[in-house]
Amino acid sequence: MALATPRRQRRQRFLCREILANRGMWSRWKRGRKEPSPSSPLRTWHYLTARVEGGSIYQGTRRDGDIIGTVALESELMREGTRVTSWDMRDGDGELKHENISAEYVIGTDDPKNIVLVANTETLAAKHVNFWANVDESAPYVDDQKVMELDIYEGGSEFLTDESLPDGYSADVLGLVAYGDRLPQRPGFTFGGWAIKADENGDSTAYSAEGDLAYEDLPAGETVNLYGLWFDNAVYGINYHANRSASDTYVKAEQQVVDGNRLGVYGFDADDNNAKLAGRTIVSWNTKPDGTGKAFATGSMATPDELGLPSRDAYVAELDEVDLNDDATAKRIEDEHTVDLYAQWNIPVTYSAHVQRKGDLPAVSDGATAGTIGESKRLEAFSAKVIDGSIEYRSHLQGKGWEKSWAADGTRSGTIGEGRRLEAVQMRLKGVAGQHVWYRVHSQSFGWLGWAKDGDPAGTVGVAKRAEAVEVQVLPKGPKPIGYNAQVLAHRSR
Repeated sequence: MALATPRRQRRQRFLCREILANRGMWSRWKRGRKEPSPSSPLRTWHYLTARVEGGSIYQGTRRDGDIIGTVALESELMREGTRVTSWDMRDGDGELKHENISAEYVIGTDDPKNIVLVANTETLAAKHVNFWANVDESAPYVDDQKVMELDIYEGGSEFLTDESLPDGYSADVLGLVAYGDRLPQRPGFTFGGWAIKADENGDSTAYSAEGDLAYEDLPAGETVNLYGLWFDNAVYGINYHANRSASDTYVKAEQQVVDGNRLGVYGFDADDNNAKLAGRTIVSWNTKPDGTGKAFATGSMATPDELGLPSRDAYVAELDEVDLNDDATAKRIEDEHTVDLYAQWNIPVTYSAHVQRKGDLPAVSDGATAGTIGESKRLEAFSAKVIDGSIEYRSHLQGKGWEKSWAADGTRSGTIGEGRRLEAVQMRLKGVAGQHVWYRVHSQSFGWLGWAKDGDPAGTVGVAKRAEAVEVQVLPKGPKPIGYNAQVLAHRSR
């Protein structure tokens, strides 16, 4: 004799409950608790059998005035890929009495004592779902990594548990579906659910290891591939310091290595108050508050070694040897794999130009052009100032050469009313650590020359070419000014 399947056992329990309930109602009436009156005749009992595709799936009783009710075990039908749309009523001899009635049909005295309901069904659309272990990044599609496969039908879902899975499949306490005892393993990683992509972050759609897998939540297509979502056990920390004052706060971000064993230097969210400072923006990050350490541009990628952290391989090896349940050990591991980075804010710089036959032009700032282009007019003088520290500058002038003294903080460098062309400039910062002043000159015949910084000459010397415009930026260590090209010379001379 074949053993009862879980589906048959559930059906038998359902039938027993209904039969006992009906018997209880009958026995109470027999004991005289509610005698029928002449105006209230005894309701006729009907024996009901419901069939789907020729197989009896339900047997029970109904009385006059009862509705048919939900006689189809819909969860069973969903798994078979069909859905009941209506019922045809026949008598015990097979004669058709009513067509296409619903489960709300009310049974009457004219209906047969023996009612046979034959289901009219429709086939449901299905998605065939393949689950891939995804333990090997180099080959996520090979057959021996397929964990299991399921068909999920329109309107249905599967909860990833032992009971819901096909024979031979099991789910561990985390909901990690596997075949038999062959649970997928990926050294140094922890399983975290299922994802629609096999890459490191699983894309934006992930499915919980313990949740429902619903038809409507799955990607389009008859076949869906889901991949194990693995989280790296080597979790690094980056403390991003706003670095606006000695008592300023920081935000800790935790992440795993990605994209070739690298970490992202992302900084603050744009709406974070730590990212706000009147008139200034964060342009880089540094391992030292004063900008004298190692610099990283916002959004750049860096290896743990470049950030001064242990490699991932060394990290994972240590995790295998220590007891993270010990608070002191866990704190030490966390601290050893966390780096502090300090925001480096730009220093706004404002500067203005005095131009042949135009005089003093309006002041500009932070990389904007001071002077003229395409008008064949000489730059004769300029000035600059910063909000932090001090900026010094001097000019190389026609017939005079380099000025003997440096101008600073808004005083003028060059000449006015002498008809002398300004040919080159030098600039430098004072009292500011970890910052560079960058500047370049638009020169007659050459156009824009390359960027110079921190006292190097920009422009021409000895070739009788006028400077026509200048641009200036003050940036922390690391980032380069817009348009920087190391191949373009900042200075031309004989």
